Amino acid sequence: MTGRPQVSVVVPCFNGEKFLRATLQSVLRQTEAPLEIIVADNGSTDESRRVAFETDPSVVVLDVPERGASIARIAGAKFARGDAIMFLDADDLIAPDTLAAMVDVLQDKPGSIARCPWRRYVPASEGWRVMPASCPPHPGGVDDLTAWLSGWYHPPCSILWSRSAYHSSGGWDPDISVNDDGDIVMRALVAGVRLVRSDLGTGYYRRLPEDMESLSSKQNTHGGVLSRIRVLEKIAADLASKHDLDQYRHALNLAVDSVLSDARNFSDLLQRCIRLKEALSDELVGADVPSHAKPHADVDAEAVQHAPPQSKDFTRPSVSVIIPTYNRASIVGRAIESVLGQDHANFELLVVDDCSTDDTLDMLEKVRDPRMRILRQPRNAGVAAARNRGMREARGELIAFLDSDDEWLQGKLSAQVRLMAGRPEIGLTYTGVEHFLPGGVVSIDLPGHRGWLFETLLVRNVVHGAGSNAMIRRDVVETIGYFDEKYPAIEDYDFWVRLARFFAIDAVDAPLIRYYDDTDGAETGAVRRSRHFERNMKARRMFYDRFRMDMRRAGVETDFLLDSIRRHLESPDGDAAAAASLGAKALKAKPREWRAIAWPAACLLPRSARLGVRAAYRVAFKALARRPETRGLGAH
Repeated sequence: MTGRPQVSVVVPCFNGEKFLRATLQSVLRQTEAPLEIIVADNGSTDESRRVAFETDPSVVVLDVPERGASIARIAGAKFARGDAIMFLDADDLIAPDTLAAMVDVLQDKPGSIARCPWRRYVPASEGWRVMPASCPPHPGGVDDLTAWLSGWYHPPCSILWSRSAYHSSGGWDPDISVNDDGDIVMRALVAGVRLVRSDLGTGYYRRLPEDMESLSSKQNTHGGVLSRIRVLEKIAADLASKHDLDQYRHALNLAVDSVLSDARNFSDLLQRCIRLKEALSDELVGADVPSHAKPHADVDAEAVQHAPPQSKDFTRPSVSVIIPTYNRASIVGRAIESVLGQDHANFELLVVDDCSTDDTLDMLEKVRDPRMRILRQPRNAGVAAARNRGMREARGELIAFLDSDDEWLQGKLSAQVRLMAGRPEIGLTYTGVEHFLPGGVVSIDLPGHRGWLFETLLVRNVVHGAGSNAMIRRDVVETIGYFDEKYPAIEDYDFWVRLARFFAIDAVDAPLIRYYDDTDGAETGAVRRSRHFERNMKARRMFYDRFRMDMRRAGVETDFLLDSIRRHLESPDGDAAAAASLGAKALKAKPREWRAIAWPAACLLPRSARLGVRAAYRVAFKALARRPETRGLGAH
């Protein structure tokens, strides 16, 4: 192999329609595109094939009639043309930089297996939540085979095989239904293949809801326990044949012990475990270890050349616009008119009434436009729930948001539609904001950030006014879920960060929305929730708990904590004790950070002195916040 390795991504699939599109889209959004994406369909009876074809024309679908996840992977590897292969399950995801990071490893260490960090992707009330890996960390001081036998591992979504490493392993074993991924990696390690770490990239291993199962989720059944025993028998036999068994006897014994508890439910498997334990005892020689031939499998597969026939829905809107509203009878009409007057006409407008107690519903029912639908919430549940209701009802491939007390300027919708056209990596676009402040003051806030903004957003929300100017893809909802209704504030900020984990963000460099600060206007009691200091700080604590692991990995934990301290310093309601607690956390994350001591101390100063410190800091902070930032996108 010369030059940079090219990657084939093989996706084994059986009835995976629910998550397949999100999986494929995560590959299509890679900063370094793969050579090919191969869906090895294992006889699906749902709409998996249609989903694959509709996701992108470049996706190749293989018909693999013989059942089994390993069979599908073998077929995909046989068909693949790349120098490197990733076997990505049809429900998992990869971060945008994952392939590029692991290709760097293979280019530096040819013939190896690359691995990157991985996380669990688990069901949550808002959709899906990122959690730490479910295995213990690498114990250190031992080689990777010992660590793997001891419980450490990497799922396929975090591994990239060089083709030579794959061949050295002997390939996937169709007789192994559980721990088949561990089996092939350990056989490669026994064969002398190196497992090389990348600190960049992330694989997201999805834990399915209890009422669903993946291709390899039956580990405690008779067949599952038998497969786990066979894996250990094979590794022991391979090590014995290489006269390396002594080095791994202890780790193998511990691995057998981990299977024994489940084998006790099946007398034949319990006896098999006991025999393997006896064979591994120091008194017996390696030749007494049960042997199991390496897999040699050839699989028939055929590429499906054409997508199944389908009918196109010409009545489907390209954009769904969502306006949540509560007790806004006097001004919601302004927001509605600004949408209905847009020059991009192919949209639907969903106005979600959050159980208003004034005349809002009566006002909405007077609007006569077939593009508008009124959705009435059964109870007042807040703006996040209202937006979620709208997203569940939306029919468009693009979804735009507008708060009921703001308005759009002409051309807003069409500008964002053009910006997102043909760019699947872009999950969100936003525009500049025209602020109407009390006293007739008008200010303009233009976008300053675009690109892959996950790390930037971990520190502060730089997508200003997005509750009224954001446009997202439907793919975003399929990938991350919905707004978290448990947040007392900043639920939109949380959503943008979760989005930025998998998608890039772009912006229209023009003020195309009007944001009204109506705190001195007719609806004085409807002060924007984000300005409520106590709720905002509670929400930031929730945000910190959720993303702390990501902040540490990105090296920005202290920056976020300092920004929280800054809020205590600036606000009349700032709490010196809370600021000190945040300062202690910041010092733990970054010792010798003087601001973690100075700023909480400043909260103890009299009001006039605090304002002086606040003014000096705001000058520096605003200069930083307004600095343009672009990561990975050209200007538009």
